[in-house]
Amino acid sequence: MEVRSERVIFDGKEVVLREEIIDKLAEDEILIKAEWSQVSIGTEIASIKMAEKEKREIGLGYSLVGIVERKGEKVKIEEGERILALAPHASYVKVKAIPQFIVKVPEGVSPDIATVGILGSVAFHIVERANVRLGESVGVLGQGVVGSLCMQIAKICGAKPVIAIDIDDEKLEIAKEYGADLCLNPDRENIKDIISEITDGKMLDVVIEATGKASPVNIGKEILGWWGRLVLSSYTNDLISFALHDDIVGKELTIIGAHQPKCPVEKVPYYPFWQVKNRVLSMEYLRDGILKIEKLISHRIAKKEISKTYSELIKGNKKIKGVLIEWK
Repeated sequence: MEVRSERVIFDGKEVVLREEIIDKLAEDEILIKAEWSQVSIGTEIASIKMAEKEKREIGLGYSLVGIVERKGEKVKIEEGERILALAPHASYVKVKAIPQFIVKVPEGVSPDIATVGILGSVAFHIVERANVRLGESVGVLGQGVVGSLCMQIAKICGAKPVIAIDIDDEKLEIAKEYGADLCLNPDRENIKDIISEITDGKMLDVVIEATGKASPVNIGKEILGWWGRLVLSSYTNDLISFALHDDIVGKELTIIGAHQPKCPVEKVPYYPFWQVKNRVLSMEYLRDGILKIEKLISHRIAKKEISKTYSELIKGNKKIKGVLIEWK
């Protein structure tokens, strides 16, 4: 039985809804009727701009929550279960029923907030790669959804102080409410001098970059102390430059890349973290109030608002801090 789905596509010029036909399921696949999906603003807008430059179309989205409507013969998950899926924005999606792509939504997690489980697992992986230890000083560049979650997870790990850094004062107010020990705006303050003062000149042990841009890395290298760790996570290919000795060698800095898809999907002997665990923990921590995100979800939109919202995001509308799409 065929199903008609509406999928979010950038067609080379604008973001549109396109009808697609989903045909029969393979024995290891499930059909999910979407409830909500989350826009990953940094990654998706970067992808759109790259596709626009190359004059090609792309599908958008990778975090969707919905109900299993049908399943293949070898699938153990039951129809009617709520699933967080690594899947595009669409009214219906067909995915393989394997841990890489799906995980059950824990009891008590609302479907809209459950969509944050994918970006939550990204934040967990970034902090895990940073190897934040009890009592270390940590700065987080960028206080969007991922940056805020990184800041909060670093606090859970026992880091002190944890410093939120952003050029958006409203995001800094949210960061303060969500537990940041100090909030700094590099457009208004000499943050290097402030951090030097509060750390007695030692500067920071860890700086996490979660801005979606390359230029803030220049701030990161300035506020790290000897043997510091600079963790880079953004989806950008913009070039940056380092003074090799003064910026890196002289301080004996470590530069760490954090790309969540490289995290093992399931538990392995050589790495203590894995994607499935991080996704479930993200949803459980959000449900239990250990992590907070509500004030960074500025827009819950209907599908009729998708094109307009993406148009505003492409223009750089800073009032849009987080977007969830409701699929009714």
